[in-house]
Amino acid sequence: MEVFIRGIPPTSTRHELKQFVQKGMRRWLPFGSKPVLVACNVIKITDEHGETEYHGLVEIKPEKAAHTLIRRLNGKLFKGRAVEVRPFYPRTPGGRRNVKGGKGKSDYKDRRWRDRRRADLRIEKKIVAKLSVPYKRK
Repeated sequence: MEVFIRGIPPTSTRHELKQFVQKGMRRWLPFGSKPVLVACNVIKITDEHGETEYHGLVEIKPEKAAHTLIRRLNGKLFKGRAVEVRPFYPRTPGGRRNVKGGKGKSDYKDRRWRDRRRADLRIEKKIVAKLSVPYKRK
């Protein structure tokens, strides 16, 4: 499962992000699913106004362990900044997560009559690297 780490500092490196995630993977219960860190990425996104954001994208297996990790890391400080950690939902530009209709309601109106997401986002830098040896807790 891919996990999105929102709002990391601009000076963040892939190695620092990996250490932050591994810190959340410590002290796992012996009877739970042990997490495996498969991939770790730092993404730089620029919008149409020239504003830049940095986010982290990590892949954790199995999915149950990823959900536990999300609860552990959400709101924690990463390099002095509180980060939001949540599941990653890939979307295409203009793609929507909500759809009209459903559950037999013919008068259902689309609450989001237009897409509120920012248009013209550019991913300028995506450091993609699969880890050569996945991190496993001993």
